[in-house]
Amino acid sequence: MAEKELIIEEAQVSDALAIKVFLEEVSQETSFIVNDSLDITIEDLQEALYVSLNSLNRICLLAKIEDTIIGMVNVTSSDGVNVNHVGDLFIAVKQAYTGHGIGHYLMDLICDWAEQSPMIRRLELTVQSRNKKAIKLYQDFDFVIDGKKKQAFKLNEGTYLDLFMMSKLIGKGN
Repeated sequence: MAEKELIIEEAQVSDALAIKVFLEEVSQETSFIVNDSLDITIEDLQEALYVSLNSLNRICLLAKIEDTIIGMVNVTSSDGVNVNHVGDLFIAVKQAYTGHGIGHYLMDLICDWAEQSPMIRRLELTVQSRNKKAIKLYQDFDFVIDGKKKQAFKLNEGTYLDLFMMSKLIGKGN
């Protein structure tokens, strides 16, 4: 099978439907996804993408093969003056493409973006404590565990899981 070219591009408003489909697909592939935004409407997603495209503290990058989204990394932030330096990170890669360095590449890109951002001074995320591969990936990029939220995530069958809150400080002297 021939190698296919991986394209990384910033998400556009027109990508909203494809992003929603991607998020629904990856949430069906794994129970590791900790994302409350799966119920977002296309219109709300379009608005969020528009805001992201016109913001210094938000970004959504898509990893595509042949125009199909196979991975994404997203940083959202508040407009509040006291917290607009904090970016909330979400990353996901389709199961068929895991283990090929795509998640690592997306993390590398997003950390570089954060270092260049005039606003972002902290990236943070939430990860299930059992997701050892993701925790290792984040630690490879100097994220540290800030704390644990006990029984903060419920699986469909009623099992409760702990979540780790992780962060990375951005900028000189960190």
